[in-house]
Amino acid sequence: MAVTGVTTAKAVSVGTSYACALLSNGTIYCWGDNADGQLGNGSSAGPDSCGGVACSTTPTQVSGITNAIAVSAGASQTCAVLASGDVDCWGTNWAGELGPTNTVPYSTTPVSLGFANATSVSAGNDFSCALLATGIIDCWGDNEYGQLGNGTTGSQTDTGTAVQVSGITNAIAISAAAWDSAHHACALLMTGTAACWGSDLSGELGNGTTEMESSTPVAVSGLSDATGIAAGNSDGCALLSPGTINCWGDDGSGELGNGSTGGDYSSPVAVSAINNATFVSPAFEYTCAVLSSGGIDCWGTNDLGQLGDGTTTPTNVPGPVTGIP
Repeated sequence: MAVTGVTTAKAVSVGTSYACALLSNGTIYCWGDNADGQLGNGSSAGPDSCGGVACSTTPTQVSGITNAIAVSAGASQTCAVLASGDVDCWGTNWAGELGPTNTVPYSTTPVSLGFANATSVSAGNDFSCALLATGIIDCWGDNEYGQLGNGTTGSQTDTGTAVQVSGITNAIAISAAAWDSAHHACALLMTGTAACWGSDLSGELGNGTTEMESSTPVAVSGLSDATGIAAGNSDGCALLSPGTINCWGDDGSGELGNGSTGGDYSSPVAVSAINNATFVSPAFEYTCAVLSSGGIDCWGTNDLGQLGDGTTTPTNVPGPVTGIP
């Protein structure tokens, strides 16, 4: 089903219960849940009501942004990178998600965080991280599990002031987990390796342990040729240069795709039967990958038809999404 009125999109980002599209002219349109102003259209009152919750069932334009180059939808906050290198965010602000000068509980319009050289941003679950042109990563917001990566942890260290992630100077991609029970982030490094930090209860840091948390980055085990990184709910996945995929963390619904279901994997395992992937995206208890053929494979839970295969049957190995032209 086509999203109404969007015909010039160049990127899309899906949050917990809403989504945003970056258009080719630098504007952003969002739709879905708007209870915390995460659609950025100047209101948290709708324009529609979805089961008693303020929402928009059609895309609505984010106010005041005309030069965006990237957008990221998180749990209840959204961030965009502008052509100037600045980062604007909007939505919830209970843990400093909107930067150091904003004390409002939420903002329905974008606010500047004062960056000058950001190249990408990833909005997570009440925290966000920006990749800078220098290869360092700055994060801000909720830090209960050390997800800001600067060596501190606990809710008393939540901050709207961006702090540098410790020890990373050569990052080329960043992914902050955006689901309601997620509290970690991962970075892809120029060396083809990856590092993660934050909560590790299910092995989502991928370093061979299941500690409570790590407030500084730890290396994901065994990766040397990674070309993409994505943090899921309690898991993570890396795209490797041959087109294969490795995933790690919670496998309770078969979302790691290695033919097993249940338990945690604290080190990466190979996703079965995929050797031509170009993109991977782990979500809440399921994962999907884009293939070089133009097809999409998904695996994991399927109670709501998330796998797109015409059934509600879960699977722990990849299977094709049907009906995509």
